[in-house]
Amino acid sequence: MIQQRSTLQRQWSWHYCNREMEAIDIIEKSQPIPEKSVVITIDDGYRSNYLLAFPILKKHSIPATIFVTTNFIDGLSSLWVDRLEHALNVTQKDTPLIKLNDTEYNFNLKNNNRKIESMIELKSLLKTLPSKKLDQTIDIIENLLLTKDNIPINSSEIYAPLTWSDLKQMQESGLITIGSHCRSHIILSNCKKNESLNEIQMSKNKIEEMLEIQCNLFSYPNGSSEDFNEETIAILKDSQFSSALTTI
Repeated sequence: MIQQRSTLQRQWSWHYCNREMEAIDIIEKSQPIPEKSVVITIDDGYRSNYLLAFPILKKHSIPATIFVTTNFIDGLSSLWVDRLEHALNVTQKDTPLIKLNDTEYNFNLKNNNRKIESMIELKSLLKTLPSKKLDQTIDIIENLLLTKDNIPINSSEIYAPLTWSDLKQMQESGLITIGSHCRSHIILSNCKKNESLNEIQMSKNKIEEMLEIQCNLFSYPNGSSEDFNEETIAILKDSQFSSALTTI
């Protein structure tokens, strides 16, 4: 796979933008984007970014931007989507009854395909909840599905976060730029203004404090059009962010 990509790079002369800021500069100045341009970004802040992705990026001198969820990096909390996925993966319960917004849902978890279908449905239902209600609901689901015999999520390497030391090393390589992905990966359009402000500004401040850099790149958690609004955009502008990435 790596060799194939390297061959393609030589044959097609890919233009890897010198971090995301180069792409932003080109767009702001209404300059033509070089053909076959690529901007690589990675969200959330999993340790696999350092252990797996970084050596490949470094080997081929390819820049990238990593957007981190700072509470996740600090070990204060796991991402709610990971907590949900882990609970569904390790549970021994085949057909749990889960109550959401006063509606009862009977999920089929008898095999991996059914678990994937249930994960997709639950994510769609949960991401519409306000942050406090979302945390409470994830707690309820974990209590329903997990037992003391299940492997805790903190013991799984799959869900391990980057450390600030990892981030510092990658940032100092000159290839990796670090951006903000909020404090707790909350859906900002579900937040009140003060909560959005805290999520955005405290994440930015933490990155700047720990890495001694200016953080002005942002990526919306989940990233679809319904996950942010004009109020969110105004907060980002006031917080001196130069860009905010979506999945649109």
